[in-house]
Amino acid sequence: ARKNAELHARLVIEEQLNIANKQLEYKTQHDPLTGIGNRRKMSAQLDIILKGAIEQQQYITIMFGDVDRFN
Repeated sequence: ARKNAELHARLVIEEQLNIANKQLEYKTQHDPLTGIGNRRKMSAQLDIILKGAIEQQQYITIMFGDVDRFN
């Protein structure tokens, strides 16, 4: 019974750690005010898109927009 309780406690802690890691990852990739993905998020997505385009020998178009003095 003790080992089951220890295993259960470990699983609960691992799940809490998993949730905390996902929340931290979200916070590092999104603007806290708007929830919009930031440059880090864009860069990660762009890497995936570029790798896929290279593998499939396709061209892609990238358009960047910047909003100055956004408050």
